[in-house]
Amino acid sequence: DMGALSNIAAGHAGARTADAPDEWLAAQRADYRTSYSWPLALNTPVIGAINGACVGLGFTTCLYQDIRIASENARMGLIFTQRGLAIEHGSSWMLPRIIGLARATELAITGRLVDANEALEMGLVNRVVPQDKLMATVREIASGIATKCSPLGVAQAKKMIYQHLFTDLATGVRDDDASMEMMTHSEDFKEGVEAFVEKRAPRFTGK
Repeated sequence: DMGALSNIAAGHAGARTADAPDEWLAAQRADYRTSYSWPLALNTPVIGAINGACVGLGFTTCLYQDIRIASENARMGLIFTQRGLAIEHGSSWMLPRIIGLARATELAITGRLVDANEALEMGLVNRVVPQDKLMATVREIASGIATKCSPLGVAQAKKMIYQHLFTDLATGVRDDDASMEMMTHSEDFKEGVEAFVEKRAPRFTGK
């Protein structure tokens, strides 16, 4: 939004981005208590449908999505250095962990845009699809998670992945095993086994 940037450059305050609910946010680890990082703490997956230009703040926002699906006409980049800025809202922490240090540094310094295929090649997006199939693909992924996966298992898997970005391997092994032990006592585990044995779709409850 060049209008917003123009206001900031002229010394006028920009609109404040809406935060997650304060009470919920206060219960999360400090790393998740920001305007943009809080989706990492959600129990449910966040799936991004990227279509057209995904630059600046749009690019920053997509880094906090769990799964990113791009249309063939998507273009992505930081662009900040080309506007007299640098990098924002933890992108400097997230981007190297998604695409690696060398590629992250290049994108941050040059501000160049990458097309959908290059974004896929560098691991910035999970999949590239034709534009007219973008939303159908995203809904298919979401539906598959909703109908085939345990809500409790999904929440725990996401929690372990992001939590262990901040820890060492030994802690990851310990926490994963404790999580798995907890899950073996859940109703969802019992249902998952029974559904497999009975060759039917599971009916998970998230308990």
